[in-house]
Amino acid sequence: MRAVVVILLASWYSVASLQAEGTWARTKGRMSNGRLFDERAFTCASRMFSLGDLLLVTNIANNKSVVVRCVDKIGKRFAETRIDLSKAAFERIADLDEGVVEVKVEVLKWGN
Repeated sequence: MRAVVVILLASWYSVASLQAEGTWARTKGRMSNGRLFDERAFTCASRMFSLGDLLLVTNIANNKSVVVRCVDKIGKRFAETRIDLSKAAFERIADLDEGVVEVKVEVLKWGN
């Protein structure tokens, strides 16, 4: 297994943010893996990682970590710079008011 560690910016998303931007209406709340989005689950959206990958995300500023599963794809605009964490996952490593934090992302287990 090859080791992958990258530094990215982490943002967060919730049902309310998806509704506000119009994504919820278009996708009916479904993620790329076909399941309904749950902001309380420890999940993320990324284009750098495959659906099903298990990732360790560590906030560089405070060293707090969370394990998430990649279940969705982030917009192409942020494809190589950002990982989008569910609200619950982001809250484990930072205050929601921070909005975006620098993180280290490590692959723990390759998914599909």
